[in-house]
Amino acid sequence: MALIKNIRMEGGAGYGILVQVLAKCTQSPYSHCHWKRSLYKYMKADHAKSLMVNGTVKVGSLYDFRNIDEHDEWIGDRLEGFQSRYTTNTYFEKENFHGANLENVRIDMGGRATATVLYSSPDYYLYCTSIRKDKKILLESEKYDTCVEITNPNLFFDELTKAISKRFNLLYQSYECRPVIYKKKSLLIDTKKKIITNDLWYTKCDIARYRNQREVRTRWAPINRTKNPIDPNSLSPFDVPSLSQYCRIIEV
Repeated sequence: MALIKNIRMEGGAGYGILVQVLAKCTQSPYSHCHWKRSLYKYMKADHAKSLMVNGTVKVGSLYDFRNIDEHDEWIGDRLEGFQSRYTTNTYFEKENFHGANLENVRIDMGGRATATVLYSSPDYYLYCTSIRKDKKILLESEKYDTCVEITNPNLFFDELTKAISKRFNLLYQSYECRPVIYKKKSLLIDTKKKIITNDLWYTKCDIARYRNQREVRTRWAPINRTKNPIDPNSLSPFDVPSLSQYCRIIEV
């Protein structure tokens, strides 16, 4: 643990004291699908055709979605997998601030955050879908023109998990599928209260362009999940022919 002792900080912008924490991997060895009805995948027409004919899919990664230049702001999010908690306390007599021991520390940031803990999810493989069958999503995306319905998410992700486990080194041959939670990414905290970070991988900023997508995420955990992010160059499309039986192109 870091020790910060007998200091005084005043004025200026920024965090004051920033503590960065990598959250633990919470992937279960057993698969869980928390959505039982049809899911919808929006994509370009040629990609939809490849999915229907060859079962062609492209899996992304949590950290790669932080790349706004690559994914634009409709998909990309610089705060992907992050969550911060802050305090405006100005004096810490003797306190453990989420891993940083503060003794006789006074911080005056003009009413702004004096100490912040920034949590990051481990990197995961992700496949993103939606619970919404809505033409507005196609119009808002400006890059997709086709909607594919996944009629049986359980069987679809069972088959995809088998293929992914052969292609990538996974912690477990299992997946977890959850609807995304939309909420604020920065919140005031009680520094003595335990922070729950299990939901970091399926939490996004509560702003309209994300919220309107009503996203559902499915994740897989790589074995080497804490030291290095997943290499984006390894995320090229691949064929899983058995997937096409659970998909159909629909009008929205």
